[in-house]
Amino acid sequence: AVLPELKSNDMAISFTDGFSVSLGRHARVLGARARLVGGFHGISTFTERTPPLFRAQAEARTRAGLHGLDHAFFFGDTDRQYAIDTYGLDPARTSLFRFGIDTAFWTPAPAADDGRDGVVFAAGSDPSRDYATLLAAHCDAPLRILSGLSFDIPAGKAVEQISGSFHDMAITDDVLRDIYRRAALVVVPLKDVLQPTGYSVTLQAMACGKPVILSDIRGLWDREAFVSGENCILVPPGDTGALETAIATLLNDDVLRRKMGAAARETAERVFALARMDTSIRELVTAAQKAD
Repeated sequence: AVLPELKSNDMAISFTDGFSVSLGRHARVLGARARLVGGFHGISTFTERTPPLFRAQAEARTRAGLHGLDHAFFFGDTDRQYAIDTYGLDPARTSLFRFGIDTAFWTPAPAADDGRDGVVFAAGSDPSRDYATLLAAHCDAPLRILSGLSFDIPAGKAVEQISGSFHDMAITDDVLRDIYRRAALVVVPLKDVLQPTGYSVTLQAMACGKPVILSDIRGLWDREAFVSGENCILVPPGDTGALETAIATLLNDDVLRRKMGAAARETAERVFALARMDTSIRELVTAAQKAD
């Protein structure tokens, strides 16, 4: 479908893992003249989710796709290093893409709406979400979870699930922003993967001035920007007790919750605004143009 564009333009950039692999495997063979640039949100988990019978084949195709690209970019340091080590990539033909969000849209609530629902909110449909740990943790506030994943809700636990995913969103961004604003706090529970997962929800919530409890996974992106106890709370992945303590600490301390929410907003504006992505795009194009 896009082959005519690949033959007539100077550069093609893919932002999805699957199409990036396809671009590297097939575009040049089919006559593409464009420089081929592929982005990966989670190369370390890309083949792990393939059934074992087909995993070797999937890894071979992924390797071919990566080596067929002129340049590959990643959203996390550990995921990038995994690709270099596992697939033998030349580090000079790889780079990091620093994610950002629209801090003019994702904004704190008016005072009357801030935290008025009093819920603990979680969102995301990536398979690396760890809702089992969240649901096992004791919580004195109702839980609200937006996800297309299936999970078992313990009997007697106050949980509202809103079905939806990135590809089939049940609500608009305007409604999602209101949910963030009316929540007491936001939890991003993650499995301990190398993939830099959970960044959209984390940064949207922070930009809305919400205190965020985030799993301190191996693939945590922008580790230097997160200061646990100041602009977020980092907890060990899969640690129910630590998660319970963090939730209780924020629910029981209005001053800390407001202070951390304000620090989260300041961090979002200072570090993660959209200008960061403008810079990343320029750096990516420059790096790709230098590829041999």
